[in-house]
Parts: sequence; structure tokens; C-alpha cells
Amino acid sequence: MPIRKRFLLLTSKIFKKEKEYTKAQNCFEKSMKLGDGESTYQYGKMFLIEPNSTPNEYGYIQYLFKTINKGHPKSMNKYG
Repeated sequence: MPIRKRFLLLTSKIFKKEKEYTKAQNCFEKSMKLGDGESTYQYGKMFLIEPNSTPNEYGYIQYLFKTINKGHPKSMNKYG
């Protein structure tokens, strides 16, 4: 994995853990533009923990299918 994608993925996971959801989403989006499947999967999971709103399961499923189509193993495992 190129260094830039890896850096953005790890940075976004740190932001997510610290509940800095807007910053995490921005980093996930940048990493997704570079083609990182893990970022797409994690971005989709963000729809389930949206602050100040109800979870958006449709958004999660939409990104889950995107990562399955890219062959991401964690997504395939979640889908069954």
C-alpha cells in the first residue's frame, strides 16, 4: 500500500477513535479517492455511528457493496 493511502487510513482511524467524525470522514474520502478499499469500508461504517442523528443503514450497505465489488475481504465476511 502506498505511503499516502496508509497515512490517510491510519489518520482517519485515529480521528474516528477520538470521535472527531468530520475529520475522520474527510481523511477517509481522500484515501478512497486514492483507491483504498479499507477506507471505503470504514467510511461506510461511519454511517452507523453518525452523531446527532439516527444511524443510516442504507448508506452503510451501499458502501459495503462497493467494497465487496472491489474484493475487500472484511466486507465479504460481514456480508456473509
